[in-house]
Amino acid sequence: MEETKTKAKRVGTSKTEAIIGTAANKLVQATTALANASDEAKKLVVLVEEQTLKATDLEEKIASLEEEYKQKRNSANVELSLAYKADQEQFAREYARANNMQLISTEELNKLASKAKYEEDVVKQRISEEVTKVTNMYESDKKIKDAEFASDKATLTSENESLKKNIAFLQDEIKSWKTALDNERAASVERAKASSVGSINVSPAGGR
Repeated sequence: MEETKTKAKRVGTSKTEAIIGTAANKLVQATTALANASDEAKKLVVLVEEQTLKATDLEEKIASLEEEYKQKRNSANVELSLAYKADQEQFAREYARANNMQLISTEELNKLASKAKYEEDVVKQRISEEVTKVTNMYESDKKIKDAEFASDKATLTSENESLKKNIAFLQDEIKSWKTALDNERAASVERAKASSVGSINVSPAGGR
């Protein structure tokens, strides 16, 4: 009896293989986009923190200068007061002579004191204005950065949700394509089996 040999057929089709390849590429692209969005969000957080630290450092420097000014002024006043009370006239003459200075009247001293007080008030006013200016700039910058961060965060959150939905959709598509591929392969196997059985049962007429 002559037997007909059959060749094994290829399981699957080029169409199904292309579908799987396309789905895999889209899944990789979506995952990469999600990772990039996360990196941008981290950069924004770092930027806001850096700006906040700079503003805080400036406020601390201004406060330190004010405190240093107060301490020097108080120290000078205390030392001068103690020495002056010990011997008012002698101290005044010796101090004036040693420093090439001239004694002045109480009236003139009061004028100088008033001038010094005025200059002190001017310095305080300028310091206060600078503190207010820096504080307002800091608050304004912080509000802008907070708004930008909130906006970017909302955008990134929306994009992340969209990417998650796209990934979920692609995963469902892959499952669907995989099921279709499995069904196609199973059908191909069944067709191959049926073809093989038909070929085996065929024999030349009259042969036994």
